[in-house]
Amino acid sequence: VINYVLKRDFVGAELSLRHDVPEAGRGQAGQAAFSFGSDFADGRGRFFGTVDVLHRDAIRLTDRDFSRSSFNADRAPEPFNVPGGPFDGRSARGYWPTFRIGTGTASRYFRPVGGVPTLTAVAPTRQNAPEFFLDNNQFGYASPRVSRGNLYLSGELDLGERLTAFADLGYYQSAATMRRQPLALNAPTSDLLMVMAVDNPYNPYGSRYFHPLGTPNADGSARLVGTPTTISLTQMTIADLAAESVDTEADAVRIATGLRGTVGQSTWDWEASLFYNEVNGRDEAYPNVRESLLQAALARGDANAFNPFGYTFRVAGGAVIADQPYTNPAPVVDGFSDVFARTARSSIASGDVRANGTLFQWYAGDVRSAVGLEHRRETLRDVRPPFSGENPADSGLDPTNNDFLLHPPRPDVFGSRKVNSAYAELALPLVDPGRGVPLVRSLELTASARFEDYSDFGQTTKPKVGANWRPTPWLMLRGSYN
Repeated sequence: VINYVLKRDFVGAELSLRHDVPEAGRGQAGQAAFSFGSDFADGRGRFFGTVDVLHRDAIRLTDRDFSRSSFNADRAPEPFNVPGGPFDGRSARGYWPTFRIGTGTASRYFRPVGGVPTLTAVAPTRQNAPEFFLDNNQFGYASPRVSRGNLYLSGELDLGERLTAFADLGYYQSAATMRRQPLALNAPTSDLLMVMAVDNPYNPYGSRYFHPLGTPNADGSARLVGTPTTISLTQMTIADLAAESVDTEADAVRIATGLRGTVGQSTWDWEASLFYNEVNGRDEAYPNVRESLLQAALARGDANAFNPFGYTFRVAGGAVIADQPYTNPAPVVDGFSDVFARTARSSIASGDVRANGTLFQWYAGDVRSAVGLEHRRETLRDVRPPFSGENPADSGLDPTNNDFLLHPPRPDVFGSRKVNSAYAELALPLVDPGRGVPLVRSLELTASARFEDYSDFGQTTKPKVGANWRPTPWLMLRGSYN
């Protein structure tokens, strides 16, 4: 929210500069603001403007001692100083995969056991396998990198003793970058099970390591006797995927112009104005993961298949064991990485006429009233590209779902409506300060009503009554009923 207080009589120019350097480093910020104003047309007109720009560097979670790690149990008092307690924020979806074998539903794990990467049916705990749990604070920002600029111009011109023209222009633009941990699979809840094919050479239960007769591979490497099978990955941070960066751009424009004045020699003031406001935003997150493309990479049967384990395997001692650490080639990971994007725009265009003044005077003071008419048009557009929002009908994928890990499907939104409204208000004083009533310095009743006609759902009338009671000069109590 941006608020301005117009310096209507400001003449001259003012420049301010600011530079912030946090004690702990990182997150430095610089800001500059320039304001200017003048009168014109022999003093009948006034003009004011301001330009403001700011840039602030990002602060990584690892830049501050208190957020360097998501494991803070060692800082907590008893009985909270234990792994797995409320001060242990490490994620169970780390780089060590959780999976199912074939059509089974039991969870299996690839994780360190006694310091050795092992395929096991024994679930890890934060006490016996702390390496299984991922400290996501090593990736993320505590505060985003931000750049923003703002322009505001305002002017008014007295066309006569009781008539003034005015106009305001505001423009705001910003860009921010936030970083967080790499994308993780969470199936079969928010994501689909990712099936690793039998012939994927990195599948430790696949055809490279099992054969019905135990026949060796063509390269002479050993295989065990058994039926090769698929595995279904359920939870893991995607191996070799970079930390996710979310870039957000936004801009807003506001234009208002109109006339205001006084009706003859009366106490009634009036104003007629036109207003337009538009806000645009765009979010892009990368690298995100396309489910269908990840599935295709897991289904490959050659060296370009995706290996989620971070290790190769071999047969030794009648079992499949981890062999060597493995890094997926960049083209393999890039093949299922994509940008998750969203663009949005909303706007309001309106015109209104309003007036307020004294209806008449009576024993307790002026009986005041306000009336107005307004017409406005509102629009909304919230759009995601194909596969980000929903899968295209001709894609061969579920059209009610989308194709990105962790992101729920959401259809594009388009909307517009018109609203006509009228309102009236009345303020009726019952006691004024001159009456000397104990504990009633002043008492005022208010009543108002607003009628609105919406193009999308119909009409509504909103009445309201209230009272303002001031028992002392420094205290006012208000009550209302809608």
